[in-house]
Amino acid sequence: GDGAAGGGDGVGGGGGGGDADPVLWFDVFSVSQHQSRSRSFEWWATSFLQAVGSVGRVLVLLQPFEDEAAGTPAWTTLTRAWCVYELFAAESTRCRLEVTMARGMLARFFDTLDRDPSWLPESLAAVDCSSSRATCADDEERIRDVIRRGVGF
Repeated sequence: GDGAAGGGDGVGGGGGGGDADPVLWFDVFSVSQHQSRSRSFEWWATSFLQAVGSVGRVLVLLQPFEDEAAGTPAWTTLTRAWCVYELFAAESTRCRLEVTMARGMLARFFDTLDRDPSWLPESLAAVDCSSSRATCADDEERIRDVIRRGVGF
């Protein structure tokens, strides 16, 4: 497969991170946001944030380009409310935030930057995380509220 490349000492990047016992929290397996209603939102705003903080590092898989075959927009991660919330959790708890991309995406990323250095700030400026979406509209509003009361958008 395409695999992940880029950031993350010892996670997808092949380097040694220096952590004696690294923790890998794969969110889709650890806490299902698709079953978010099984917990109160207060739990998400407190216990979840504390859990992310206790891990100490967050690795974000970014997709900066539209994937027409998969039907996903550019910067997909930043259009998903729960992903934005995890980034908020990392910032709020001062986690080390690292970024990775699939190898093909990473090559395209650097090729695009070489051709047009203004592409990155312009494409990111077009993303509005406060408009990110979740399956459940209530989740969207609660996530936005917590972020607005915290670091903001």
